[in-house]
Parts: sequence; structure tokens; C-alpha cells
Amino acid sequence: MFHDRCPIRRSSMADDAVRTRAPEAWSQPSHDARFRFAQSGTDRLSGRQSTRNTERATVQGESTGKRIRLVRTLIIGLVLTVITIAAGELTFQHVIAPNLAISTVRVDGDVVLSREQLLEATGLSGRVLYLHVDTRAIEQRLSSLPAVRSAHVTRVFPDTLIIDLQGRTPLFVIDVATDTGVIPVAGDQDGVLFRDARAGDLTLPIISGIQFRNFSFGDALPDEILGLFQDLTVLRREHPDLFNLISEIRLVPVGRRFETVLYPLNAAIPVRLDARARPETYEQALRIISYVRAEYGEENVAEIDLRGRDVVYTLRGEGDSWR
Repeated sequence: MFHDRCPIRRSSMADDAVRTRAPEAWSQPSHDARFRFAQSGTDRLSGRQSTRNTERATVQGESTGKRIRLVRTLIIGLVLTVITIAAGELTFQHVIAPNLAISTVRVDGDVVLSREQLLEATGLSGRVLYLHVDTRAIEQRLSSLPAVRSAHVTRVFPDTLIIDLQGRTPLFVIDVATDTGVIPVAGDQDGVLFRDARAGDLTLPIISGIQFRNFSFGDALPDEILGLFQDLTVLRREHPDLFNLISEIRLVPVGRRFETVLYPLNAAIPVRLDARARPETYEQALRIISYVRAEYGEENVAEIDLRGRDVVYTLRGEGDSWR
């Protein structure tokens, strides 16, 4: 029995040897075939990549050439544009400009100037070239006129000059003593005395208590008084009924400052006030005038004093003061 099994075992070992050698014999050709296939695929990929690189280089070369031609065209166009502008500027300066002169002057605004005043202030007598008009200098000369509060000058191509003038609005009237007598002069919110008072100005408040030396139109009152004119401007704009009840405001110097005395319309009772008087102060003064006039009679009240915290009124005759 043992003998019978031995061949089977040898046969099994032989088969194992065959099976052991078989993979070596079979695998080598297969491995070589795959290797050769891989090598062949790499060659084809390298060829395609080379073709693509060649095509890409060709496209890049064409793109670079287009950019160079575009830049060259832009440079040539820029040079031609500069030459054209320079030629046009030279033509305008030396051929066209010398023939452009101001032929039309338009004056807007509420200031009435005579032809002589306008020509003297603007300096436009004779032939004036458009490019030689100094608008800033003309504005300064026009603003120096007493009746002009502001001036704006504009050139309009090719031959027009527009002048916009803002005049001064009368706010008060002041009596000025001159060599020929006393004349009423109109002043505005800036304290500038700019013209003779007219019939329509005689209803405005009168400012008194100021003396002048060598008066001329265009003179301005001291800066210390400008606050009073600001108050009057606000009063006229916001409370015109109160503004129209002011007959006179007398300025009383106190050291380096001043106080005011109010004389209301249709009442002979003066009211002493501070330098600055707000609308409510004028309203209070008119109420107190109505009270003391009804209580004591207008002829018996010498004055009312509103400069302090208390209201003080003085009766005539004995000089008594009441608070």
C-alpha cells in the first residue's frame, strides 16, 4: 500500500514543480509584451505633445505679432493726434484768436448802470479781444461801485460777455451832514451807504447819532454796528409788522461800545436797549409802551429802559423811576 501511494506523491511533486516553473515561463513573454506596448504608447504621446507645442508656439507668435502691430498703430495714431492738436492750437492762437473780439455785452441783475459807468468799470472801450478779457479784474471793479453788492462776469464763446450784478437793498436811512446841507442816504445790511434816499426809502428806520468826515458814497459804518443791521435784517424778514413800527434808532456811544435808543412809530416814548436787539426785544418794548401809555398817559412817561433784567420806566416832572 505504501508503494502504491509513492508514485502519486511523486506525481504530485512533479506537478508542483511544473506549476512552479510555469508561471515563470508564462509570465515573461506577457510582461515583455506589456512593456513594449507601454513604450509604444509613450512614443505616440510624445509625438502628439510635440505637435501641440508647435501649434501653440505658432499661435503665440501670431498673437505677439498682432500685439506689436496694434501697439505700433496706437503710437502712430497718438503721434498724429498730438500733431493735429498742436497744429490746431497754433492755428487758433495765430490766425483765429486775433480776430475774436467782444461784440456783445449782456448785463443781468437789479443794478441800473449808465453806458459810461459800465464802460469805465469794465474797461471794454474800443476793440477788446475775447481771450484778453480779465473777468476777475472786471468783477473787482464792478464790486467797487457803491450800488453793487456782488458781480459775476462770464465769457461766452466766441464774442459775448455776460455780467450779473446784485445790487444793494436799502435797510435804513441815515442823515449825513455835507457842505451843502444834510442829505438822507440809504444804507444796506452791510452798513454800506450807497446812494441818496428815495421816496420809497423814507419809511425805513432812521439811524442817528453818527457823524461823518469827508463822506462819499460807498463808505461803510463801523464794524461794531453791523450786529444791529443783522438784527434789523432778521426783523424785516421774519416780523415785517414790527419792523415797520420802528421810526428811529439812535446810537449812544458807551466807551468802545454803543447802546441804542428806540423811537417807535406813533409813540413819543423812547426805549433804551442794548446794542443787539432781537425780535422778541422789540415786541416786548412795544407791549410795555402800550401798557405805560394806558396807565400813566404818554405825555407823562419820559423813557423806558430795557437794558437790564428789570423793566424801568421814568415819569416826567419829578424824574421818578419805576420798576
